[in-house]
Amino acid sequence: MPSQACRVRRDRTADDSYNPWLHGFSVAVLVATFLLLLAGGNVTSKAAGMAVPDWPLSFQSVNPDGWTSNFNGEKPGVRDEHGHRLIGATVGFLVTVLAIWLAVREPRRWVKGLGLAALAAVIAQGVMGGLRVLDNSITLAIVHGCFAQAFFCLMVGIVAVTSRRWSADVRRDGLRGGTVTAAADSALGWACGGCVLVIYVQLILGAVLRHTQWTWIPHMSWAVVVGLALMTMARYVYQHAYARQALSRAMIAVLVLYGVQIVLGLSTLLVIHPMWTKGLREPHTLAQTWLPTVHLAVGAAILGTAAYLAVRAIGIGHRGGELTLRRQVEGVPA
Repeated sequence: MPSQACRVRRDRTADDSYNPWLHGFSVAVLVATFLLLLAGGNVTSKAAGMAVPDWPLSFQSVNPDGWTSNFNGEKPGVRDEHGHRLIGATVGFLVTVLAIWLAVREPRRWVKGLGLAALAAVIAQGVMGGLRVLDNSITLAIVHGCFAQAFFCLMVGIVAVTSRRWSADVRRDGLRGGTVTAAADSALGWACGGCVLVIYVQLILGAVLRHTQWTWIPHMSWAVVVGLALMTMARYVYQHAYARQALSRAMIAVLVLYGVQIVLGLSTLLVIHPMWTKGLREPHTLAQTWLPTVHLAVGAAILGTAAYLAVRAIGIGHRGGELTLRRQVEGVPA
């Protein structure tokens, strides 16, 4: 059975890049990054971005006494802003470890590059957050929030390409019936990638709205475009013989999240708009405090899931990598 032996050798070659400990650590960093997004959203929701006026220290200290109680209630928002900084520092440390781990143990050069890109991005994000405080700049606050979502997508990508599923996608493991053409691969990749860009535009509009109390109309209108982009992505996923089997759960998840997000968005509008019409910025009810943050969190989850689908689509369409593996097994120069 020479063909079976050839297939086994090829499978082993594809799995050489999979390291369960490295992948598990990358998942942990992704979770920490999501918590950092929540913390940042909470700071914006509570208008606490300038609660700590100095940087890189907080009130001239690395960890000032009394910050957990907002200095006995004398400085509201300090707990939220300083806590956000501590989580950010933790994520920075974790990303540094991940980048070094990838550089030392990851055999694929382009994945090593993703680790270095993540390290550079988390440093830039930290500096940007500090400059936002020093300059008291709303523009930098918006850019800081949008860049955080892009960094989150980068971490999703690292999780995806360090997983065992990436190798399975390249080999088309589990493909039952049907054929997959290069055109179908390309259409899947464009549909998923385009959907990520559409969702990212929506998050930019949301960031501008949250920081400037701009009109709701662009953000609400673009939500319809996001829905159309998600349905287009779903169409190409379910038309693709392999993606239909490999990506259906993630596709269903992002559609469900979109439905939840619509409800959250309308609820947020109902509780926040009256507050803004009175010229208020700081929330005065529990709903005004948490609904915008939960809305942001679900939006990040939608973006992250779409990014995961897009990266998986790249793996599915990675015919060049599949051909290289086959040539290595058959003894043909790559």
